[in-house]
Amino acid sequence: MLVNRCVILGAVVLLLLSGTGTGSTQETKTPEVTTLKPAAEISLKSLLGDSADRRLPTVTALALGAGGRYLAVAGDDHVVRMIDLPAGTVGEGGSHAVLWEKAGHRDWVRGAVFTPDGQALISVDQNGGIRVWGTRDGNRTVEIRQPVRGARAVAVSPDGTTFAVCGFEKAVRCYRTADGRETVSFDAPGGANQAIAYSPDGKRIAVAGRNGTIRLWNTQTQKTDRDLKGDARRVNALAFSPDGTLLAVGSDGPSILLWNVRDGSIAVTLPERPGKTFSIGFCANDRLASGESDNVVRLWDISNARQSTDLTGHTGTVTTLLFDVANDRLISGSFDTGVKFWNIAP
Repeated sequence: MLVNRCVILGAVVLLLLSGTGTGSTQETKTPEVTTLKPAAEISLKSLLGDSADRRLPTVTALALGAGGRYLAVAGDDHVVRMIDLPAGTVGEGGSHAVLWEKAGHRDWVRGAVFTPDGQALISVDQNGGIRVWGTRDGNRTVEIRQPVRGARAVAVSPDGTTFAVCGFEKAVRCYRTADGRETVSFDAPGGANQAIAYSPDGKRIAVAGRNGTIRLWNTQTQKTDRDLKGDARRVNALAFSPDGTLLAVGSDGPSILLWNVRDGSIAVTLPERPGKTFSIGFCANDRLASGESDNVVRLWDISNARQSTDLTGHTGTVTTLLFDVANDRLISGSFDTGVKFWNIAP
């Protein structure tokens, strides 16, 4: 009788360990990640010609303006190009053309952004050069050289009156869009700062860089609200959620962190992924896109902290991301010299 009881008990233990008990398989199953190919792309080779002696630029700066009508593209050839996307169309079956291209920068263009009204484009380069261009004609309206070499990123205020630039120094400098006059500067703890973003209400600027600490600076009090201590890995990208409650941080670390802006706590930690995050952007309050060093764009569902989709097609690090609200699509640029468009509507 004792032997039979031992046999029965052993069978029950094996059943539980095997996970075949009621509901256990469903509870531990990893959600499936779907794969999506680009819906369209812009070939810089076709736009610039097939000349054998013309090297194609890597894409490190994208900006979208006028409701998705104009796309600015820039990179390591120091040139800014304005591409016209009539009615938001691109790729096969659509039309696009270079509206203008300007070679006013002296070094690698690392960041670009349109003013909210779409009338001007601001671009920055590694030599500390800052340019403000007229969207339609490419005429240069402002030209600035930062006191210290190097500008890595630029963000514009929601009202378009000022923009902020960070780079290879502690100082973050804010300028007036109309005439380029410096209005204020403040120090950020990251040293070589890589990423900067304005909150949707314009009340905060987030900036971060080499040491992984994110500074939230209050534009109204002109004082630091708080410093967010990450994992001490270099921060490459920052983005506020559309409602301004979350700040997403992409870095060299294993996980993407989303911070609660109000109290400075970590709201969400997304699962670890291979490589490093070089670009980041919200597609909605609960949906995030990240561009990675393994050439993949990943879509994340924030509400359940999981990845939903792999966007594959790039053959180089994904350096920059934009969400085109008017056309429900994501736009990505890469070291592979390509610009890709992804239809990501649910």
